[in-house]
Amino acid sequence: MSYKVAVTSSDGKQVDLHFGEADKFLIYTVSDDESITFSETRIYDESKKSDGELHEVTAGNCAGSGTGCRGGNDKKIELIKDCRVVLSGKIGFGIAKRLELNRIRHFEIDGDIEKNLRAITDYLGKQDRHESLRRSKEGSTL
Repeated sequence: MSYKVAVTSSDGKQVDLHFGEADKFLIYTVSDDESITFSETRIYDESKKSDGELHEVTAGNCAGSGTGCRGGNDKKIELIKDCRVVLSGKIGFGIAKRLELNRIRHFEIDGDIEKNLRAITDYLGKQDRHESLRRSKEGSTL
């Protein structure tokens, strides 16, 4: 089962941006054989964000920091709604809840994009195959 991963990055090499700071998402496709390829860059256009009218704040509907309750983060989530996973340097509580409501897994992680994509792909692949994530005393999975 192939899937997409959205990554927040300022330079295209490191996962280093907070979700709320991101103005673009690098989209990677993970194929059935777990090979990873860069697919596209999706740009969040702030000129298309909400008109600034504050929405009623109730438990779970405020998107957190950044553009917050003004709807910007919801529009960012809409931009990546076809992704299974998002990798970001930091994800606020409200944004995390909105991602979960949209069935998007999220990982707060930083460092090399390729290394992190490989680790997340391996982790999700084991979950998909119902393999143990525990390690034996020798360091291999059980």
